Amino acid sequence: MKPVASHYDFTVIGRWRNRDNVAEVVAAIRGAGHSCFSFIENDWSHHKGYKFSTSDENTIEETMRQAEALPIDSLELKEIFDRDLAGLKNSDAVVLALPGGTSSLIESGIAFGLGKKLYAVGEFDKAETLFQIFDEIFSSVDEFKKFLKEEK
Repeated sequence: MKPVASHYDFTVIGRWRNRDNVAEVVAAIRGAGHSCFSFIENDWSHHKGYKFSTSDENTIEETMRQAEALPIDSLELKEIFDRDLAGLKNSDAVVLALPGGTSSLIESGIAFGLGKKLYAVGEFDKAETLFQIFDEIFSSVDEFKKFLKEEK
């Protein structure tokens, strides 16, 4: 298993089913010269019979069905948790690529509790009072790219 680097400028969180938006945010961050950790780049090839797929929609849905059927105490879920938590802890800021799911919203709360700068990119389904945890919400990746240029 490839270890998480000791430090990142950003960690990008989101839903696996929303990996295209996550990848776009990752590309924007790296294109602006920042480092970043992203769960969509994790290598799970060492697990026999189970791996995350980045190919077509049917395979991704099957991957998600497999993951969602794993026992809560499975080695795979523990490794995902440990790696994602390390990414959160070892970054200066966290970016949620919307739409988010349950896990990414929990990760947002963890990032807030860790005192990280917290951003969201995209549109929320509905307003929630707890979205006040975000330092800034960008309606598009282009808007986020402008912010990144100013951060440099």
